[in-house]
Amino acid sequence: IDEQGRPHGRGRWNDTQRIGEHLDGWWHEGLPMGPFKAHESGTGYGFNCVLLGYCCHRKEGYSASASQPERDPKGAQWAVVGVECSISGQFFVTLPSLHYLQGPTRDGSARWCINQLRHVDDTQLGCEVISIAVAEDGLHIP
Repeated sequence: IDEQGRPHGRGRWNDTQRIGEHLDGWWHEGLPMGPFKAHESGTGYGFNCVLLGYCCHRKEGYSASASQPERDPKGAQWAVVGVECSISGQFFVTLPSLHYLQGPTRDGSARWCINQLRHVDDTQLGCEVISIAVAEDGLHIP
């Protein structure tokens, strides 16, 4: 709980209504930010939120598209996002949804992203490390 009485950190929400949400995971200033697992009693709807670290090196930016993308001369940007999606029940047009937890920043790295990640029960790292080498002829996964 933060100074304003809102959920903050690892916690669990259990709604007592006949149709209510039950959420187990991480909160920030009263909002579930992920990772978390949630389900709705009475309907069977289920939701998960996972954290993803990513790197963007496109001059066009994150949301633009281009038939021939160019590298950003300022360098790569790194970020960690929470992605919530429906895993059972009805389709929701608002899902999947994405929210930034850290970044984007040019001061990041793959190690920085990994250090920002956490698992829903925080007893596992919750990520897999993949090495990628950049060469003149493209990307290589050793």
